[in-house]
Amino acid sequence: MVHRIFPFARGLFEDKVANFWCALNVVILVVIEPLLIDQDYYARVEGREIISNLSKAAGLATMISTMRHDIDHTDEYVRNTTARAFAVVASALGIPALLPFLRAVCRSKKQWQARHTGVKIVQQIPILMGCAVLPHLKGLVDCIAPNLNDEQTKVRTVTSLAIAALAEASNPYGIESFDDILNPLWTGARKQRGKGLAGFLKAVGFIIPLMDEEYANYYTSQIMEILLREFS
Repeated sequence: MVHRIFPFARGLFEDKVANFWCALNVVILVVIEPLLIDQDYYARVEGREIISNLSKAAGLATMISTMRHDIDHTDEYVRNTTARAFAVVASALGIPALLPFLRAVCRSKKQWQARHTGVKIVQQIPILMGCAVLPHLKGLVDCIAPNLNDEQTKVRTVTSLAIAALAEASNPYGIESFDDILNPLWTGARKQRGKGLAGFLKAVGFIIPLMDEEYANYYTSQIMEILLREFS
């Protein structure tokens, strides 16, 4: 009745509710996010369950506005927990809902930490959801593909690890989703050294089982040359 008499009251009420959710989200997430990397399995499950329920209650826009400040945080611990929390949000609200946001973050020009966190989110999604990523595999791969050539070594490395996680989760399907990144991935594997090389080799290693036998044999022989070089 009040809303019919005073239409503006509804907007004011909704603004207050939105502000309340944002403030409450910050408090809850500060407490719950560390559970996502807890050593205890049941603590991690409880943390994911709470964030999942919170996402469904608060909505995507509120969750993004609450956590976006931690995306380019200088502390890698904060970025890591934020990435895991966003993966839970994707699981709760659906990957397609989060994809536009992920594309924007992964292509951020301001700070490399933001791109690193964006790719980290993509890495955590298949780890959390498993083969459920298959319908959205192409979109996720395309989202992080440009980061294989990023100027920052850490971003390139986490991108290769994210591709490995996507390939592992989609096995034995989805090779067509990786077609566009095979060349840059293979070129990168020949150029990288150290941890960067390990990440690229891991990505190629998980994509090979998805290939036809002929291509799998070729890439296996090529990758063995790199391994022999590194171990000699």
